[in-house]
Amino acid sequence: MGMFRPLVIAFRNGKEMTVTNLADASRALDRLGWADDDSPELMHAAKLVADAMEGRCAPRIAFEVFLAAARKQGMVREVERSVAWTDFESAIRNAS
Repeated sequence: MGMFRPLVIAFRNGKEMTVTNLADASRALDRLGWADDDSPELMHAAKLVADAMEGRCAPRIAFEVFLAAARKQGMVREVERSVAWTDFESAIRNAS
């Protein structure tokens, strides 16, 4: 299980990629098929994902910026929550 709730990026070339962590997000950002490869939001997401992977940005912030950039381009397909994922989220909330 990745660090974040799984989502699928549906690229314009018909390919899809499941993203669950920053490494996945980085690989997705490097792929062709984005609706607008040069959008400021995508460039900002790429910078923050790289920064987070090097410890200069909070991973959650980088992932949320990545998600917002992908959503703005209409490329996100949410994955239905599994029982395990729901249990995991519940355990984290209860531990706080």
